[in-house]
Amino acid sequence: MKLKISIVVFVTVSLVSSTTQTALQDKLVFKPTQRIDKAPLTEVGVFNNKKFYAGNLVSTWSQSLEICHLNGKVAAVIESRDELNKLALKLKYSNEYLPGYFWTAGHDLVEEGKFQWFHRNSPVDLKLPVKFVESLDRNCVQLHFQGYLFDWVCDDLKALPLCQDP
Repeated sequence: MKLKISIVVFVTVSLVSSTTQTALQDKLVFKPTQRIDKAPLTEVGVFNNKKFYAGNLVSTWSQSLEICHLNGKVAAVIESRDELNKLALKLKYSNEYLPGYFWTAGHDLVEEGKFQWFHRNSPVDLKLPVKFVESLDRNCVQLHFQGYLFDWVCDDLKALPLCQDP
């Protein structure tokens, strides 16, 4: 199982440009604590022509990336305040998605304080409602159902995967 997980994480990381690939591989230490074999996703909704899905299994950030990948999706990229507000509102009023924290594709693993989207290498728009803290151990971005993005510890097991169609 450990070999299989390492291969999937490497395949996912290989989608990132070669300049950031080595830095990400050094920081993505996959620590499986539960089975994530193709954890099911449920459709959250379509916002700004993007279909979003949420998982029902709390996971670390890297496990979340893998869950999205195993379901033929990618981790969610939030591109506008409108998209964030609509998505958060939908998640907030659904009892399916407790505890209310969701992993996105955002991270600052390559350079502290420089948040970018994992599979796009494009910057996170800081005009969005964000609560980022300069901290060496808070490097992965979660969406809170109250309608903001924040950075958190990547190996935290209190968030659900948030995915979108590729």
